[in-house]
Amino acid sequence: MLYLRILGRLALVVSCLAFQPLTAMTKVIAHRGASREAPENSVQAYKKALEIGMDCMETDVHLSSEGVPVCRHDPRFDDHSSWKGPSLLSDMTLDQIKERSRYDSEVPTLEEILALKRGDVSLFVELKNDCSHAKQLVEAVCELTSSYCHTGKGTLYMGSFSPEIVSYLKEYHEADAIVGLVEFDKDFDAQMALKPNILGIDDAIATDARIADLLSQGFDVWVWTV
Repeated sequence: MLYLRILGRLALVVSCLAFQPLTAMTKVIAHRGASREAPENSVQAYKKALEIGMDCMETDVHLSSEGVPVCRHDPRFDDHSSWKGPSLLSDMTLDQIKERSRYDSEVPTLEEILALKRGDVSLFVELKNDCSHAKQLVEAVCELTSSYCHTGKGTLYMGSFSPEIVSYLKEYHEADAIVGLVEFDKDFDAQMALKPNILGIDDAIATDARIADLLSQGFDVWVWTV
């Protein structure tokens, strides 16, 4: 079983059964890339993560208006005096996103990030739940990962806070492991009913009793952000 701790921008995976300290089994995940070293979710951040020797890279994915998966945590850009176009990613073409990012941090496509990946490095793709086209998002991401992510020993994790997206991910059988992300108590039942491989839960609700209960039901457990 796995216990995921996210420390700042890095996530550390340790044994959950014994709640042991970090060991040789620990896996280090670059959260949005090596985002202490370069802007988060940027090509440079992922290059740096590979250079450092991270075991896994994590990225956040939205869709552009024409259905291209792009890597950015927030669904919109902040207002900027030099930009007069739309600010919501789903309303912007890829060309607009690239142009707008000149005034902000870089927004690579998922394909640009996948092209960097080595076979021995795992990948966790978080599909953001603010998209009104959940099935289209899952289809677009799975189409890309099928070409890039099934070589070597690396594991392909896919997950979301959206039960709808998790449900579609289970239908597609593309991910090696599916992560149902949970931030609030009220969201547990919907994610557990879908039986993802892993439940990724907020540290604020991750009591020892709850983790033990989830493990007893056969779930692996990741805890964030510590």
